[in-house]
Amino acid sequence: MNLKKINGKTLSYNNYNDIYSALSILESFKKNEGAVIIKHANPCGVSVEKNQIKSFQNALMCDPISSFGGVIAINSVVSKKLAIELNKIFFEVIVSKGFKKDALKILKMKNNVRLIDCSKFNLQNKNHYLFLGNYFLTQDADNILINKKFKIVTKKKPTLNQLAELKLAFNISKFVKSNAIVLVKNKSTIGIGAGQPSRLDSCKIASNKALQFLPD
Repeated sequence: MNLKKINGKTLSYNNYNDIYSALSILESFKKNEGAVIIKHANPCGVSVEKNQIKSFQNALMCDPISSFGGVIAINSVVSKKLAIELNKIFFEVIVSKGFKKDALKILKMKNNVRLIDCSKFNLQNKNHYLFLGNYFLTQDADNILINKKFKIVTKKKPTLNQLAELKLAFNISKFVKSNAIVLVKNKSTIGIGAGQPSRLDSCKIASNKALQFLPD
């Protein structure tokens, strides 16, 4: 996938899986915009703020407990200021479009953290495969973004900001496993419920996280 490991231990199976999940989400963002935190192939925090430090902080705020030991992907070149903030949290892998020299010096203080440069990331085959013993299923990747105008049929009309938040929530829900519930506010997720057989349970998880971590 044209990824370059700059530092840290050998990547594990789960690391590769989480990195792929993170990059799949980053590819749906605008250039140099956004941060994604992944844990066990599910996003636990996402933000599309243009300011990379604010984007990181908002993504972390969505679920700081689940973020511990996860994979974070930054859709821009990591600066020294961001590196200082990243070093305050334990991440197994930090993926970005590159690292400033002074940022690398700071991040390499943690010998085991895996630093991945994804600036030349290229996934040629867009199909998804599921192997079942000697057989497999294949389907096209869901790369469609909601970018056309909505037809509003309700008496109360949503604002342009509410529509933008809705588009972000729909986009992130594509990457959440099983019954996906994604709550969004101010260009960032504030609660994500995933992997539950019951959609009601996913909703409770997302709502509880929003109430637990969202500032007053």
